[in-house]
Amino acid sequence: MLTEPQAAALPVVQRLLAGGRGLLFENPKASLPFSRDRTIQADDLIPQIGFIGHDYKFGGLVIVGINPGNGDRHMRDVWDERMMPVLHAFSQRPDDEEAYKIAMEAQLQGFRGWSSTQELRASLAFLRLPLDAVAYTNANTYRVGKGEAEDVFPNNSRKHLSAEYWLGPWLKAVQPPGVVVAFGRMVADVIRLADPEIKPVIFSRDRIEAKRRQEKCRFCGPAPGSPSYRKISELEHGCRSRGTVRHNQY
Repeated sequence: MLTEPQAAALPVVQRLLAGGRGLLFENPKASLPFSRDRTIQADDLIPQIGFIGHDYKFGGLVIVGINPGNGDRHMRDVWDERMMPVLHAFSQRPDDEEAYKIAMEAQLQGFRGWSSTQELRASLAFLRLPLDAVAYTNANTYRVGKGEAEDVFPNNSRKHLSAEYWLGPWLKAVQPPGVVVAFGRMVADVIRLADPEIKPVIFSRDRIEAKRRQEKCRFCGPAPGSPSYRKISELEHGCRSRGTVRHNQY
């Protein structure tokens, strides 16, 4: 059985599947990654919808990444071997609630192991926010180009497509608080287009490690009284009031 937030988001996900890749791009073939492998080519056409944890409640913590990583372009890696078959199965049976749950669970488990989310998982653990109480998706649900942020959103038009046809409706469905964690500054731009009332808290993806580490410190322990401190405190307090904050293994 689906939770209320999971059920609320399902119609949005179904519209994404029905629209296909062309819903978020100028055309279905725009910015497709290159691969000679037919399995990888098929995987590139499947949206990775993210997950809504079983313990997520309306108004809980929402995290938005930029887009799925391209992975190995010659063969599926271990995470894709586990995840992509169930995503294909759900895309073929979009009305199957059990397939929907399995697809989200596979992506939640992937999130626990992806190298790209390692630093974010550590920060969530520091804040004592379990993944089962989190909702996560990407601003664009498809693999793109060479995997760089500039390939995903090369212009404002692409940002508007994602905001209008995916991220905006999905955020409305899961009813986040006024604060959403954005995995990078470009993601924050799309969130603002999707819902101007939301104030993104940016989790840095700066390539310079020292600068990125400094930003992480601000994220996990901003100065008391600062706007960032109040935002994170509000999120943590909201989860505590619903009994969803606890120590957890990531």
